[in-house]
Order: sequence, then C-alpha cells, then structure tokens
Amino acid sequence: MPNSSKLSQEFKEFRFRRRYDHLLRFRLRNAKPNEIIKAARELGFKINAKDLEKASSLKAEQASKKAEPIQKKSVFDRLNSFFKD
Repeated sequence: MPNSSKLSQEFKEFRFRRRYDHLLRFRLRNAKPNEIIKAARELGFKINAKDLEKASSLKAEQASKKAEPIQKKSVFDRLNSFFKD
C-alpha cells in the first residue's frame, strides 16, 4: 500500500503544478485523460488513469452536494428590525 500513497502524492503534486503553471493549464484545458497522463509523464510525474477517476468522482460528489442558501439581510431589513425593537 505505500506504493499507492506515493502515487496519490504524485497526483497531488501534479495538480499543484498544473494550478500554478499557466502554460500547462492552457495545454490541459479540455484534454482527454490520456493526454493528461502523457503530459504528466513528460514532466516526470507517475500518475495513472485511476488517479484521474478518483479526482473526477470527488469533484462530482462535491458538486452534487447542494450549498445551503445564505440569507443576507439588506440594510433596510436591519434598520427595520432595529427600529422595531
């Protein structure tokens, strides 16, 4: 199992580099998984298709959770409640 955690760490490092390397980000925009893996290997990262599947399923899971609506009170609502008290 230490090998799988090392691969997971490799993928996290690749994502970090992709986030801050604008040329790499542009190159990988709308890229297919095989192209992403190929680019990562060119840069020296050892990632596989399973890492990409885990990442996409995590994104889908987070997107499926609905955010609770934030109820903001306007200035007028706050003033009305202030004067009512």
